[in-house]
Amino acid sequence: SFSKKLLTICQQMALKAHTGPIATGDSFVYQDTQLATIKQRFDGVIACEMEAAAVAQVCHLYQKDFIMIRNLSDMADEHAPINFQDYVIQAGKKTSRLLFEFIKNI
Repeated sequence: SFSKKLLTICQQMALKAHTGPIATGDSFVYQDTQLATIKQRFDGVIACEMEAAAVAQVCHLYQKDFIMIRNLSDMADEHAPINFQDYVIQAGKKTSRLLFEFIKNI
């Protein structure tokens, strides 16, 4: 499957990768209370995001495969471990290399 292939490539590139349910919504999650509510309502959620649900819904309606690759810039709390602008550059470079490898292998 595409997801197994993508995970294998992540391992080969020494990139952290996680699979599991991802919550989506219309607000940025940054407070402990928000995170607690999401975890209470959705068992096993590994991340929260705001953009991919629309794409996933269209793919579902048209019965097309869908893989979401997310780079997490923070842990949904009030602390960010890195300057966001620096993070965007690093994440962009890693993700492009990952996607090129993935495309070569499908």
